[in-house]
Amino acid sequence: MRRAAEERGESLTSFIIHSACAEAELTLADQRRFSLDAEHWSAFVAALDRPAQPKPRLRRLFAEPSLLERQPS
Repeated sequence: MRRAAEERGESLTSFIIHSACAEAELTLADQRRFSLDAEHWSAFVAALDRPAQPKPRLRRLFAEPSLLERQPS
């Protein structure tokens, strides 16, 4: 690692931090990017294009005060 840091003209600490950040981005990339075959892509786009459906339970949930908004008893 020291040699690689020297090759880049970075301190060892800087090299390790940059390397760790790059690895973290690669690890999380699959959670942000995905690929689908044509059939699944069409189904995905159709689901996005459908009008939103009312969800009464979700509406009730958002109407209730959150734990942070509730007053202590």
